[in-house]
Amino acid sequence: SSGINAEWPLRPGFYMSGCQVLQFYYQQGSLYKLRALGRAESMEVSAEGLRVKTFADLQFLFPFFLVLYCYQFYNSYVLWHLAEIARADERWEVLLCSCLFFVIALGNIVTLLQVVYVKYQQRRTRIASSSRSSVKSE
Repeated sequence: SSGINAEWPLRPGFYMSGCQVLQFYYQQGSLYKLRALGRAESMEVSAEGLRVKTFADLQFLFPFFLVLYCYQFYNSYVLWHLAEIARADERWEVLLCSCLFFVIALGNIVTLLQVVYVKYQQRRTRIASSSRSSVKSE
């Protein structure tokens, strides 16, 4: 039989599902806030709307996603080493899965860090502008 049957433990699957639920509530809250402010329609799901959400909510989600993305790197590493013991005709499949996990994990980490950086810059800009306006009012 050709192919690799990889069965991962059940706990990481529950953890991934939990992270997806957290992300859903984060995005739902962002869209709700935009709709309440009149900046979005009821069916809008664009990425523009997610910039309004506070930095504190992202700080809560950051460790959950970081652990999940590190687990993806771990899966890539394990699959890479499993390729060494796989049969010759199945080795390319395991290597491909390993490379796919690595690319997905790398893309997720880079995206997460970019979002955190942008949110941090927005927060700094907002704090600086509010402190300037309070100085002008005095």
